[in-house]
Amino acid sequence: MSPAEFIRELQSPHFWMGFLPAVLVAGLAFRALFRNLSHLRLIADTPGSLIRSASQGLVELEGITEMMEGTPIIAPLSSQRCVWYRYQVEEKTEGKNEWRVIESGVSEAIFHLNDGTGRCIIDPDGAEVIPSITQGWRGHSRRPGSAPQEESFWDRFLPRGSYRFSESRIAEGVPVYALGYLKSLVSADPSTLNDAIRTLIRRWKQDPVQLRKRFDRDGDGVISPEEWEAALRLAEQEAILEWQQPSPSTDMNLLKKPPEGRLFLLSTLPEHQLKSRYRRGALLSGMVFLLVGTSAAWALYLRVFPLE
Repeated sequence: MSPAEFIRELQSPHFWMGFLPAVLVAGLAFRALFRNLSHLRLIADTPGSLIRSASQGLVELEGITEMMEGTPIIAPLSSQRCVWYRYQVEEKTEGKNEWRVIESGVSEAIFHLNDGTGRCIIDPDGAEVIPSITQGWRGHSRRPGSAPQEESFWDRFLPRGSYRFSESRIAEGVPVYALGYLKSLVSADPSTLNDAIRTLIRRWKQDPVQLRKRFDRDGDGVISPEEWEAALRLAEQEAILEWQQPSPSTDMNLLKKPPEGRLFLLSTLPEHQLKSRYRRGALLSGMVFLLVGTSAAWALYLRVFPLE
């Protein structure tokens, strides 16, 4: 029996059980093709800039990550210093071979990017991140406290523990490629004042001990809404002073997510490797779309126009 005859003779429920997933795969492949091509074009069309001379707007920067002053950023599962992390904890369901997510999170702490001509603040909120380190392992407690330095043969092929961990990090002092929206915090545009205030507050939050010391007036260990309101007013006052009369130590620039949902990319891969990655992704997703989409269309044609 030929493939065409097989498709024509399939019962309708069986045909649609195969056709609908094929359409879904083709749709996902087309979406991936569009995404890879748009990322590739944006990276290729955005010229590289130096922080010292970069203009406001969409820019492409390359530099070294630096921790900001205050309490360091610590990844919650591995307890490693880093400038950015993303993690997930899963628990195995008793009696079933299934996993459910019980905890996850992404770092929102700001950090510095230094390219030798200057430095700017990176606000990673909303960024698409390609990290320098990604680890996965198993354990017996919800918070492992550290990640295994090296997996043994038995740990790799016979993992043990009812908890499964995954963690990605950007380490301190590594090269990073950044594509985002650069905005001066001392621009004449008053709208930049709000960015300056938010940046100052997020910097304070990176040192929670000092934050409580400054604003926990009643000493109960918790910053109440009234105390937080006072902190916001003080942040506004300090930001206005820096905004109007910036000191030499003031960070002048902030790189953040561009408006209108445009790409914000932080990558530990250099630009040429990023282009190769998205080019391969476009090629692979395009082949899947053509193969699966053409097969689905051909199968539908055979069902709609059967031979007499």
